[in-house]
Order: sequence, then structure tokens, then C-alpha cells
Amino acid sequence: MSKLVDPYFAIFRRFIPPLGVIDFSPIIALIAYRCLRGFALEDLRQLMNMMGV
Repeated sequence: MSKLVDPYFAIFRRFIPPLGVIDFSPIIALIAYRCLRGFALEDLRQLMNMMGV
């Protein structure tokens, strides 16, 4: 499983290094994912409304 998520976490680890034994990058990555997903779904809803679907 780490082979799937490590490339995504690596993006955040460049900006937020682990503090001792605590790694905050998974938390920040999850927040970013949820925000981007929310924006993408809202844009899709707006597009469908414009198309009359």
C-alpha cells in the first residue's frame, strides 16, 4: 500500500518535513484531497446544470 500513497505524500513532505517521530504530511494530504475533491464535484454539478442535465 505504501507504494501507492508514498508518491502523493512525497509532495507534501517536501514542504512539511516530519517533526521528530510525528509526520503531518498524511493529515495535510488528506485535507488537500478532500478540498480538491469538493471543488471538482462542485464544478461538475455546475457544468451539468449548465448543460441542463
